[in-house]
Amino acid sequence: MLEKLAQIEENYEELNNQLSSPDIMSDISAYTKLMKQHRSLGEIVKKYRELKKTQEELDGAKEIVAATEDAEMREFAELEIAELEENLKKGDEDLKFLLIDQRVLRNQRTTSGKPFNLTFHLKHNYYYSLRCLRNIIPRET
Repeated sequence: MLEKLAQIEENYEELNNQLSSPDIMSDISAYTKLMKQHRSLGEIVKKYRELKKTQEELDGAKEIVAATEDAEMREFAELEIAELEENLKKGDEDLKFLLIDQRVLRNQRTTSGKPFNLTFHLKHNYYYSLRCLRNIIPRET
């Protein structure tokens, strides 16, 4: 998963470079397409960078615990390690949610290119379920 996230970060940086190019500014359709890609990857890259920073801080705190002989400093570093590990787990879950959310958003378009209307489909499924229940459960008269 980390290789895939590193590749997403690379693509994000390439998009930044392309968006700063004056050639793209002249082609509005290409600019719009790149901006949509940039926007969809932005939140994922931000969370990935936060996780990398947290991991680096965690590694530093573990080095402090291993290197120091001062009991107070060691206790402080162990508390920080516990907090950073908790933040790392929470950030990892958030990142997975963002990746799943991006896949869902990417697949929300139908073959015609129109946006997927979730409300319509939920209502349709609800009424279809009611119709099926009416046919299965006999009415009392």
